[in-house]
Amino acid sequence: MKQLPHKGSAYNELVGGQDFIALDIETTGVRATDTTPGCLRLIAIALVCVRNGTRRNEFHWLVNPGVPVDAASSAYNGITTDDLNEAETVTQVLARLNRVLNTYPVAPIVCHNSGFDIGVLREEYERIDQTMPDRLVFDTMRIGARLEIDEIPRQPKLTALVEHYGIADNTVTGEGARLQKALKDARDTADVLLWLVAEAAESEVGTWTRFVTVAAPEAAQDVRASYPGRSTRSLVPSVPGDHYAAVHTHRLIYPTNEDEANDWADEVGACVKLRCAFIGEKVTLEAEHETELLPLTTALFATCDQPGMVGTLLGGLRPMLTMLDKATAREWWKANHSAINNAPRCTPESACPSCVDDHPCPQDVTYQLVTERAVEYGAVKLTSRQSRNDLFKPGHYRKMDTWPRAGMTDMAAYMMWLVIGEYTHQGNTNRAREVLAQCVTRGFHLIEPRLARAVAEYWAEQRRYDEVETMVAAVLETTTSDPAYLALDMWLHQSFRPSLAASQHGRKRERINQTELKRKPSPMELRPPDRSHAYRYRVYKSG
Repeated sequence: MKQLPHKGSAYNELVGGQDFIALDIETTGVRATDTTPGCLRLIAIALVCVRNGTRRNEFHWLVNPGVPVDAASSAYNGITTDDLNEAETVTQVLARLNRVLNTYPVAPIVCHNSGFDIGVLREEYERIDQTMPDRLVFDTMRIGARLEIDEIPRQPKLTALVEHYGIADNTVTGEGARLQKALKDARDTADVLLWLVAEAAESEVGTWTRFVTVAAPEAAQDVRASYPGRSTRSLVPSVPGDHYAAVHTHRLIYPTNEDEANDWADEVGACVKLRCAFIGEKVTLEAEHETELLPLTTALFATCDQPGMVGTLLGGLRPMLTMLDKATAREWWKANHSAINNAPRCTPESACPSCVDDHPCPQDVTYQLVTERAVEYGAVKLTSRQSRNDLFKPGHYRKMDTWPRAGMTDMAAYMMWLVIGEYTHQGNTNRAREVLAQCVTRGFHLIEPRLARAVAEYWAEQRRYDEVETMVAAVLETTTSDPAYLALDMWLHQSFRPSLAASQHGRKRERINQTELKRKPSPMELRPPDRSHAYRYRVYKSG
C-alpha cells in the first residue's frame, strides 16, 4: 500500500467549513411480472453528516417496502421480512430524509456508486408521486480516476478503498447491529471521501471550488441509474407457445405466387404484434428475395401503432436492409423515415427484442445502416472526387443539402460522420476539419452524437470551453439508446472536465510563479549607472 496522503494544512483548508452527507441504502429485489418490470425496493437507508472533516450526526432507518425480502438480499445485508414488519413506510422515511436534507441545505450527497443509490431513491420518490430533492452528488467510485491516482482502479469497490486507506473498522456494534450494514457503508463512504480530499490537497488542488471541478459531481436528477434490473428493465414479451410452430417452422418455396408472399408477410406481422424475438431468424431465411418481400414487410409500418412494434419490425428487416443498393436505400429511407420516427417508442412494459436484450433500439439506429448502404460506392472511397461531387462538395444538389430538405437530416449527418472518419483514417486532418466546419454550419453536430464529440474535441483544443459545455449538454438532452450518446457523456465527465481542471490549475501555478519573480532586485543585480545597455548587469570571471 502506498504511503497515505498527509492531512495537513492544505487538507484542512479544503475541508474547512464544508458539509456533506454520506448516504447508503439497502434494497430487496422484486421480480418482473407480465404487467410490471423488475425493480429494487428500499429497505434501509443511512446518512452520515460530516462537517469540517469530522463525522457528526448519523441516521439509520429501516423501511417496510410492502413486499417480502428476497433470500439473496437477506444473505447480503442481513435484513429479513420479519425485521421490517414494524418499520415505517417509504413515504414516512423519505419525509425523514427530506428533513435532514433541509437541515443541511447546501451540503452535497456522497455515495459510492451513485447510480445505484440515487437511481433507487429517485424511483422510490416517483412511486409516491414526489420528486427527489435536487442536490449535487459526489461518487467516491469515480473521484480516484478523476484525480488520476495510479494506485486506485478505475471503478474500485468500497471495500477496496477502505483497505487501501487503512480505514478503521466502522462496523456498528450493540443492539440492532445486524440490521445496520447501510450505516457502516455510509461511514466508510464518508471516510473514503476525506482521504480522497487529502489526495487532492497533495496534488495541489488548493480550493474546494477546484476540488468540485475535478471531482465533477452531478445533480441528483442527472445521475444515470445503474443498478441490477435497470439495464435489463424491459419485460420479455409473452409469446403464445403455438406461435413458433405456426409461423417459424416453414419457408417459402420459389418461385412463389402473390398469395403465398402475402401470407408470409402476415406471419411477419404476427411476429411484430407479439414482439417476437425470432422475427429476424424468419426474415433472414428469405432475405435473398428482398426485392419481392421488402415492399410487403415495409407496408407493415402502417400497423405499428403500439410501443415496441416498430422496433421489432426494424430488427426483423435488418437482414434485407443490408442487401439494398445505394439508390434503393436512399429511396426506402425517404419513404419511411417519417413513419419510423413518429411511431410509438418502446417502453419497459412493451419493448422490442433489442431493448429487452439491452441493445440499441432499431428505431434509434436503423438510419445508420441505411446510410451506409446509401453511400456504398464499392471500391470508390467516400473521399474520392466522384463521392465528393455526389455527397458533400459545397454547391447545389449535393446529398449533404438535399437529404435534409427531404427530412433526412439524421441520414445526412451520419453520412458526414463517415466522410470525416475516412479523412481521419487517411491522416488528412485539415480536410477532416473542413468537412467538420460544414457540419457545424448546418447544425449536424446537434443531432449526431459522433459529430458532437468530434466538434467538442476540436473546440476544446481552441479553448472554447463554455461552448463545449453548452453544446454537449444540448446534445445529451436528446439521448437515445444509441451508445454514441453514452460515449459522449463519458468523454465529457472522464476526459474533458478533468483535463480542463488540470490545465486551469497549471495556468494558475504559472501565474503564481510569475508573481514570485516580481521581487526587488539585489544591489548586485542592478545595472551600474555608467552602463546604458538594456540587459541586467552581470559579473564575469576574468580570464
